[in-house]
Amino acid sequence: MKKWITLCLVALMSLGSFGLVSGKENARLNGKTSQINQEAKTFVLKTENETWKVIWDEKTNFVFDGKKVSSADLKEDIEVLVAGKPAEADKTINAVIVAWGKKPDSKDPGKDQQIPNIFGKLSELNLTDKTFKLEAKDREGNPVVFTVTYLERTAFIRDKKQAKPEDFKDGEEITVAGKVNPEEKTILAIAVALGKMKLPPGKDDNDRPPMVFGKISGLNLTDKTFNLELKDKEGNPIVFAVKYGEKTTFIRDKKQAKPEDFKDGEEVTVAGRINREDKTIIAVAVMLGKVTPPNNPGDRGPDSPPGAPYKAKGVQGMVTEINLEKLQFTMEARGQVVITVQFHDWTDFVRNCLFVMPKALGKGDKVTVFGPIDTENKMIDAHYVVW
Repeated sequence: MKKWITLCLVALMSLGSFGLVSGKENARLNGKTSQINQEAKTFVLKTENETWKVIWDEKTNFVFDGKKVSSADLKEDIEVLVAGKPAEADKTINAVIVAWGKKPDSKDPGKDQQIPNIFGKLSELNLTDKTFKLEAKDREGNPVVFTVTYLERTAFIRDKKQAKPEDFKDGEEITVAGKVNPEEKTILAIAVALGKMKLPPGKDDNDRPPMVFGKISGLNLTDKTFNLELKDKEGNPIVFAVKYGEKTTFIRDKKQAKPEDFKDGEEVTVAGRINREDKTIIAVAVMLGKVTPPNNPGDRGPDSPPGAPYKAKGVQGMVTEINLEKLQFTMEARGQVVITVQFHDWTDFVRNCLFVMPKALGKGDKVTVFGPIDTENKMIDAHYVVW
């Protein structure tokens, strides 16, 4: 656990060039070491333009090549990154972390960090491919262009109201919240908003699909649609047209099911992308009965809807086969048991604290998969894949 936290801390420090780390009290300094004094717990850091005195204590994290080490491993005249609380007056910095050597792959916050917001100008909007370019600037003011991909469940906000991708146009300034890969200059968008604003995840529909309870009617297995009859807050009847797809998860009696297992007249909870004006829902999950999301998302159980943190124990294994077209991979768990893992466009893939795309997964990777388990068929409906 300490190693995991340390890696995440180093990852956070490496985000500065993209403006994703905030906090006026902390600073990052790069420079060479000299005059190391293990007894006094100090050393001199020579940056490009200044000289600082670095002070450490027993709480300071020392990291070499992404692994936690001790202060005794620190050497003279090496390039290091120091993060901590500076005192400009006497040019001292109380180090929280001192890192050197090869940087970890991670350049994005871990799952416990706020999802970054990137502000920039929209260009090359492609409604067919569901992509666009975001022309932004790094902390030094240098131009950087991200390729942004959005999904059916991506929230679009315009003038503080829910909107559609087609409501936006090239040249407009927007804020994008999502999973950033600084190396590949890509963003998987969770929310897109007109203008410069803060998009906090987890407080509305951005990272956990809204849930609607009602009665099924008009189930059409050919068209993959059904109606959801419910009542609004005033008790007035309202009907939503629900569309599901191959990736929609169906759950019945806390087990994975199929659309044909459901029938008209049954009460279900539907989680998905809701358009209240058009009275439509694009279903991410359909569950028999009334499912209430927990007050603490971290307490989500195996039968809860996707999109919130998953606290249940994960299954560990080594990846053996990958089929990106079917959104599946197999892994070998303990006792040489082969498990089929089914993932979705909303499944989070996290490598070294960095949100990545499924294509980053490789054969031989040792992963932990979180999600509902079908022990009979040896399958997992993946919500998180971590390695």
